[in-house]
Amino acid sequence: MSKYYKHKLGSFYLLGTFEQHNNVKDKILKSINVHKNDSYENKEGHYVDSISRLDWTSSQNLTREWAKLCYPLLHEEVSKIANQIGYEYCHIEDIWFQQYFKNDTHGWHTHGHNYTLVYYLELDPLSPKTELIDPADQNKKIVPNVKEGDILIFPSYVIHRAPILNNNIRKTIISCNLNFLNANPDILPTINSL
Repeated sequence: MSKYYKHKLGSFYLLGTFEQHNNVKDKILKSINVHKNDSYENKEGHYVDSISRLDWTSSQNLTREWAKLCYPLLHEEVSKIANQIGYEYCHIEDIWFQQYFKNDTHGWHTHGHNYTLVYYLELDPLSPKTELIDPADQNKKIVPNVKEGDILIFPSYVIHRAPILNNNIRKTIISCNLNFLNANPDILPTINSL
């Protein structure tokens, strides 16, 4: 059997504040609160999950009321981000919400597509933050210093989790699977000169 060796290829995560957060938070929450939803529980092996409310099974349905409010704004935001980091555009493949109540958690997992977005719609300062595992060193955990209203974007292959919510303050996130596509033509002269 061949032996493969890790060679570090610099990657990154992005963290910033969603400028539209204060304008849309209450409207999106109101729509989510009346939305038909599922719950999810899994206690097999290392995939321990308990999520009180989510609509992952409808993640490609953009006619959901809350998605109609949120999707265009997030799409505009990720399009700007794509240009900042050297891509021509970004496509949102899936969008869904998850609401956590006391003792809820989302165990270690990965996503499909090339990047994952987490928008912290409701996040109490004392609630646990998303944890990432450094792909080059699985003994290293990264905990980005997120706050309510922030958007966190990281490569989808990065193992991550939402630790157990130990307080009684609801946590609501909106997650997306993203594809950043095509090198932005503006950076091609620089890339070609390397």
